[in-house]
Amino acid sequence: MVHIPDYNQFLLEAYANIDTSNFDKILITNKNKILASIKLGDYNHTLDLLNSLFKNKIKQVDKSAEDIDVLITKIKNEIQLINKKILKYPKIKLYLKDEITEQNQYINYLKNKNRKFILLKFDSYENIYGKKTVFNKFLGWIKKNIFGQKIEYNLNYNEYKKKEDGKEEVISHDLGLSDAAYFPFDNYILFVFREDFVKKVNENNFNLFVNLLKVTYRHEMTHLTDYLTKALETMKDDNGLVPYLEQGSEKLAYAETIVDELRLNKFTDKQIEDIIIEPHKNEIKVKASESLNTYYKLYFNTNRYIYYRIVSECLDIINKIYK
Repeated sequence: MVHIPDYNQFLLEAYANIDTSNFDKILITNKNKILASIKLGDYNHTLDLLNSLFKNKIKQVDKSAEDIDVLITKIKNEIQLINKKILKYPKIKLYLKDEITEQNQYINYLKNKNRKFILLKFDSYENIYGKKTVFNKFLGWIKKNIFGQKIEYNLNYNEYKKKEDGKEEVISHDLGLSDAAYFPFDNYILFVFREDFVKKVNENNFNLFVNLLKVTYRHEMTHLTDYLTKALETMKDDNGLVPYLEQGSEKLAYAETIVDELRLNKFTDKQIEDIIIEPHKNEIKVKASESLNTYYKLYFNTNRYIYYRIVSECLDIINKIYK
C-alpha cells in the first residue's frame, strides 16, 4: 500500500526506477548472520541488523525528466501490446478493451526527483501500530472504510506442493511479516514484523522467508515505477474514488506478486497462463498465490472486469517477448 498524506504535494514528486537485483542477494549472502541473530530471540536485535544490512545498499537509477514525446511514444507502444494480448488471448478480449481507453489517459508526466539510494526500514508491529500517530490513524481509516473491521495485518508465503500420489496441496507459511508500505515523500519502504518472527524463521524455512520478502519488496517497488507514467487525474481517481484492491497501482503491484508467487512454486509461464485465465478450473493451484486467490474470491464471480484486469497485468509480466 502507499501512504499519501498530502495529494497535492505528492503530485509535484515522482521517483526514478530502482535496481532491484541486489535485494535478495543481500539476504542470502548474510544468511548465517541473520539466522544467528534470530537464534538470540531478540527481535529488536534482528531488526537492527536488517536495517544495517540494507542501509544505503539499494541504489536508485539516475533518471532525468523525460520529454513528453518520449512518454507518448511509450504509451502508444503499450496500446500495441494490449492489442497483441487481445489477439493471443481471445477468451478475455472483452476485458482488455477498457485498458486501451485507460492508456489514452496516461499521456502526462511528472517531475522526477533523483536520489542516490532508496531506504528500506524494518520495524516491529508494536513500534508501528502501538503508538498514536498520524500513520496509525491513516491505517485505521483504511481498515474501517476499505477492508472492513475484521482485517488482520499479516502477509503469508504460500507454497504449492504435489504429493507422490498426485494430490495437490498448498501450505501457508506464517513467517511473522505483518505488512509493508511505500512512502513516496520520504522515498522508503517499510517492512513491519510481528515480535514473534524470531520464533518462526529458521534454517529450514529461510529460503521461504527470502521469497516472502522478495515478492513483498517487488510489490512496493512497483508503486514507485507506476507513478512515473500514470496520468494525474487517473492517480487521483485511483487513490480517492475506488476500493483499495481496485486501484490501478495496486493491480499492477499485485500482478507482480502473483507471477512471482506462482513462479516460485515452480509453475511454468504456460501453466500460470492457464491458472489465471481459467481459475475456476484450477482452484487448488490458485491458492498457491495468496494474492491471486484474494482477487479470485472477491471478483471472479462478482466483477470479472476487475479480475481480468489483474490477469492482463500478469500476462504483460509473463510475455516479456512483447517488449
